[in-house]
Amino acid sequence: MEKTKQEDLDFIFSKFSEVVRDKLEGHSDTVNSVDILDPSKSIGKKLNTEQNYLSKQQFHEHGLLLSASADKTMAIWDLRLNKRIMMIQDSSQIVDEIVKAKFMSDSHVICATSNVIGLFDIRKPAIILKKLDLSTLIGEDEVNDIDVNQMDNGVFQVTTCDDLGQVYIHELDLSSEVPGFSLKNTLKSKHTNICFKTKFSKNNPSIVYSAAFDYKLVQWNLKDLSKSSSKSIIDIMKKNFGEDSLHYNPPFIYSMDTYQVRDSEFIVVGLGNGCILRFKKKNLALEEIDADIHRDQISALIIDKVNNILITGSNDLTVGFHRMSDDRLIEQTLLKVEVENKINDMAMNKSFRELYVADLSKTISKFTIRQ
Repeated sequence: MEKTKQEDLDFIFSKFSEVVRDKLEGHSDTVNSVDILDPSKSIGKKLNTEQNYLSKQQFHEHGLLLSASADKTMAIWDLRLNKRIMMIQDSSQIVDEIVKAKFMSDSHVICATSNVIGLFDIRKPAIILKKLDLSTLIGEDEVNDIDVNQMDNGVFQVTTCDDLGQVYIHELDLSSEVPGFSLKNTLKSKHTNICFKTKFSKNNPSIVYSAAFDYKLVQWNLKDLSKSSSKSIIDIMKKNFGEDSLHYNPPFIYSMDTYQVRDSEFIVVGLGNGCILRFKKKNLALEEIDADIHRDQISALIIDKVNNILITGSNDLTVGFHRMSDDRLIEQTLLKVEVENKINDMAMNKSFRELYVADLSKTISKFTIRQ
């Protein structure tokens, strides 16, 4: 009789021999973000394998990781060997720490630093890549987050947010002979404080989510901004936990992810007090509160919907692996592993079994669950 997915997970988490820990070393300061290249990402006029170094099959089979650091550099890592194969920097144009970086495809990476977003062409093999190919100013204040959505024919949407509480939507056409950022929207009517997180819906690119230090979660409808909505986290906390819940570890939103169940999309957010909230996309209706998942801020979370696993990373120095169901966000906490420093970001390579954690140290921690 064939095992169900839940039985497979029960076996893995009850019988696994060990959680293997490795470290990727190469940065000289805090690692702020990590991102795994999705092998399905490509652009319309993609160069052939001989001209595009990172499109080689060896990298796509085992994965590539991009890291961004307070040392003002990025690095690309070959996950087959856990070795750095490219360092990316531009000392003349990048003069502050890189807060976030993302793969656009196996041909370009994008990063946010100060009030700038920059683009690097990574197609040619280079131990050190020193030239920023394209950049654009984003307002007058610090950019705090960046997310990317691939559209058709090599066109990408890019969303950023900043200290002014504003969210920006750009388009970038990588198939063009002369790529350039084109500002499409400046979203500034909902937040009244520093905007810390922004993310495209995984299932509907016309929906963008943002969160700020005004305790608001906002859902922006790019097709019709009048249909945008917001939800006050303060009101939810007061109603469910009382006034005192606002004083210790204020419940700002520090992490978010989206997923789909049948015809419904859900947005999941991790709070500064260790709680997790699940909202339904329609009207941002609150569906679930999971309290006391962690004792401190949930700085990163990942939803592996293929395996129905939620991964949470917290400033209480633990990473949690939780079983999900269609009806419950967290049905059971399966495993917690300890880390050495407060977590900045996490990335998952193909499944929950291989997790990369960026924290306040100079290294990236790799956790592999082996049976």
